[in-house]
Amino acid sequence: MRHLTLILYILLIVVLGITTFVESAKGSSFVTEHIYHSIPFMVLWGVLSVLMIFSFFAKGAFQVWPKVLLHFSFLLILAGALTTYLTSSKGIMHLRQGEHSFQYMEEGT
Repeated sequence: MRHLTLILYILLIVVLGITTFVESAKGSSFVTEHIYHSIPFMVLWGVLSVLMIFSFFAKGAFQVWPKVLLHFSFLLILAGALTTYLTSSKGIMHLRQGEHSFQYMEEGT
């Protein structure tokens, strides 16, 4: 299990590195749609999260509170990212200095 986790972390780092160059060439919306919101990328994060939880309990690291808090914070960040992905909406709000704006135009998912 340790080797699988290491391989998946290396794969994630390589994908994120490549994504940096693709974003500068194709733009943020392309990368968001084709990489960050792709099923394989989300599955990769999910598998890494599950492996982290299993290895955390297998090593008995739950007895050391700083490690517990660190790993829990990682899971909390990923849960927040998933919640944002599932419930967010994209839109445009025009802001002008000195004016109040209550209009929000929804665009896309």
